[in-house]
Amino acid sequence: MDATPLYGGAMSCVVPLGWLDCSAVRPVPDTQEMFFDDASGGCLIVELMQRQQAVPDSDCGSFFFNDLAGANKAMHSEVFPQQQQSSPPKLQIDLDVALDAPRLGSGAFLGDIFCTLVQGLQRVSGPSNAPSDVVVTMGILRLLPPAATDVLVTLSMPTRATSLGREASLGLVRAVIASLAVHDVGLFVAE
Repeated sequence: MDATPLYGGAMSCVVPLGWLDCSAVRPVPDTQEMFFDDASGGCLIVELMQRQQAVPDSDCGSFFFNDLAGANKAMHSEVFPQQQQSSPPKLQIDLDVALDAPRLGSGAFLGDIFCTLVQGLQRVSGPSNAPSDVVVTMGILRLLPPAATDVLVTLSMPTRATSLGREASLGLVRAVIASLAVHDVGLFVAE
């Protein structure tokens, strides 16, 4: 996996070798970075969302999973037992940049960041409108105030491509989260 710049270099993370940057072939929303693996049909998305203040940390995994199921017009969705990480990752931040970010204040995000993983199944309309089962693995990082941002790392894999198992999908999402680095905190909206 190679470190890949995100959001014009404001962030970076590892992306598996051979995964295509979707913005090279189609429009991608400004809040998303999207990568596709032609061999497996897998899709990896890093997305910046406005912080959902009304959603407690303990519910954010199922909240975002169900929100995605609604956006995907899933005919069926189920969340597998949620696995909250016992030790939240430290987001890598360029300290010189963080200290010069007046919109967010000095030392922004430098503490522990809540992170949870959730995985489940969504039945969506596939090719020829035939139902297609997709295993969705999401990692949610909730940035500390004064940032008003939830960072979502979502991996969607057709069930036919999950021969390596759900653990492999969890491992890939964990690797992406562990590699996330912020190079310009100006990317985030202040509360």
